[in-house]
Amino acid sequence: MSSLLLLQVTDTHLFADASVVKNDIYPTSSLESVLEMALKDRTPDLVLATGDLAQEPIPETYSIFVELVREHYGGPILAVPGNHDIGEAMRKVFPTKCIAMDPWSIVTLDTHVDHEVAGIVSSKDLEALSAQLQEDHDHLLVVGHHPLTDIGCTWLDAHRVQNGEAVVGLLESCPASRAYVCGHIHQEYDRTHNGIRYLATPSTCWQFAPDSDSFGFDDSPPGWRWLELQDDGTIHTEVCRLD
Repeated sequence: MSSLLLLQVTDTHLFADASVVKNDIYPTSSLESVLEMALKDRTPDLVLATGDLAQEPIPETYSIFVELVREHYGGPILAVPGNHDIGEAMRKVFPTKCIAMDPWSIVTLDTHVDHEVAGIVSSKDLEALSAQLQEDHDHLLVVGHHPLTDIGCTWLDAHRVQNGEAVVGLLESCPASRAYVCGHIHQEYDRTHNGIRYLATPSTCWQFAPDSDSFGFDDSPPGWRWLELQDDGTIHTEVCRLD
């Protein structure tokens, strides 16, 4: 059985100045280490960048992200904005789009609002998603930044997509829907509900403590996620971390 290989990196929180330190981490150096290790022996068919790419959301920062990826990988990049991103600045470097990789369709969902922490999907984007889901798909993977549902961290659950139930309803109404992949929570998450898998991935820099009621860091190292999309619609996935 053949498959598609996707690499997800998320919440890179880059600055235009690589020497800037935040939360005791150099975000640029940390991303460089992640990409070097992840892409040392494997070449994905697609890189997913699921938001908060920039802590300093200017075009120069997004260009740095692309340059770092291009040092190791020359294929397509699919990116969605997060709450720390500014949509217009990000779109100047890589337009958000959807990719068909037979028999899979990778659909982006913009859950961010400029200068707001919590996620929401606009009525326009909900209509666009509904139209996309009504098209002829074998298998569908939807990619956003914020979780659609609670993940078990009280303070982070306040940031999830505020109208996430509407998105979940659309996904569950589409027989081709297989999974929703996101970032934002700086930790690993994997849950299946009504046949749809919900996945979130560690940040390439600092991590948040799981199962927590209030803000807190976790000492787990930076990470990334591999997704193998099988022709039969199943997904094999693994979270990896720096040593």
